[in-house]
Amino acid sequence: MIETVENWRWLLYALLAAAAFSDLRSLKIPNALPVLIALSAAAVLFIGKAAPSDYAAAAASGLIGLGVGYALYAVGLMGAGDGKLFAAASTWFTASALLVAGLFVSLAGVVLALVMLGARLIRGTSAAERIGATVKSALKTPVPYGVAIALGFVATAQQSVAG
Repeated sequence: MIETVENWRWLLYALLAAAAFSDLRSLKIPNALPVLIALSAAAVLFIGKAAPSDYAAAAASGLIGLGVGYALYAVGLMGAGDGKLFAAASTWFTASALLVAGLFVSLAGVVLALVMLGARLIRGTSAAERIGATVKSALKTPVPYGVAIALGFVATAQQSVAG
């Protein structure tokens, strides 16, 4: 996490929670939330009288996050809102912390997908002969990846504070 914003991480947590809740509810993340996340990082840097290098670090991380988010969107692994959320949350972190964030987001995404797959299988299986069709259908179930992004970035922030 960029040192200047560490004491304000609660703001990031609140905005990520709002995005995760929206994604859970409707599989959509309103554009206003990633914009607020990125603007809040800039505002916190300004309030904290950050060095120019902190602004550069936030901008570089945001661009890296945008590249990652766009690439994952382009290959169909996440939605456009998820990519924007990843890019916006990236502005709160250093570029080196994004590797940790990517790992935590991926792990949270796997757990989330497995939980959703399990829930779908339990709910949809009424006879042994339908298992194959249910698994195939469950694998096509959209995952609210904003939840995994939120959990991954919160874990990254907690790890950076602890470490």
